[in-house]
Amino acid sequence: MIATRKYKQFVQPLLNQLAENFLDGHAKIVFLFTDQEMALNGHGTLVRQIVIPDYKFPQATLYRYRVFKDNAGAFKGCSHLFYSDVDMGCVGKVKREILGDGLTVVRHPGFFGLGGWGSNNVHPESMAFVPEEARQKYFAGGFQGGKTEVYLKMCKELAANIEDDEKRGIIAEHNDESHMNHYLVAHPDIPRIELDSGYCMVESVYLRENWKIDHLPVKIIALDKNHAEMRS
Repeated sequence: MIATRKYKQFVQPLLNQLAENFLDGHAKIVFLFTDQEMALNGHGTLVRQIVIPDYKFPQATLYRYRVFKDNAGAFKGCSHLFYSDVDMGCVGKVKREILGDGLTVVRHPGFFGLGGWGSNNVHPESMAFVPEEARQKYFAGGFQGGKTEVYLKMCKELAANIEDDEKRGIIAEHNDESHMNHYLVAHPDIPRIELDSGYCMVESVYLRENWKIDHLPVKIIALDKNHAEMRS
């Protein structure tokens, strides 16, 4: 997880829930990329803190793949890697269903029950641009992962694509999420587990009902918050 600035307040609550609900019975390491080391209780889970620059929005999310690529050596010995936004809650049991031989991705809650594509306004010259005829399933950036070598290969390519955009003054509509969706379209041959939106569920029951996903078992939720205030 990545936690800089005000987002550090979410770290300990998420650690508490991960210890109880995430891959119980498996040896786990939590890699926390943060702008300042914190006193934390991993409840038996090893927590490794790695200090990164004090990124603001959108760099804190846009540079995630660069951060993972640059710290690939820290993940030696891990069979799988999973990224979660830090402002999430792991409220249900997440088990072996997320473990595969390729990537593990989650259908975006806003476009799972209703369909549609979430990055329609990406600049045509962006490395994240997907032609309209290729826009099918749209995936959320908030929880993702996979087999370590497969996931890091994706991180390396996305970090390069984002850097290419940046050099040309382009930022994709939904930052890293738009780039990840382009990668999934561009590499249909990579094995993947596609999880339903219960693994990146909105907290609002009203939105769940409107988006026709209120029937899904809830495993991981994106917490309601004032985005503008958190990013200030």
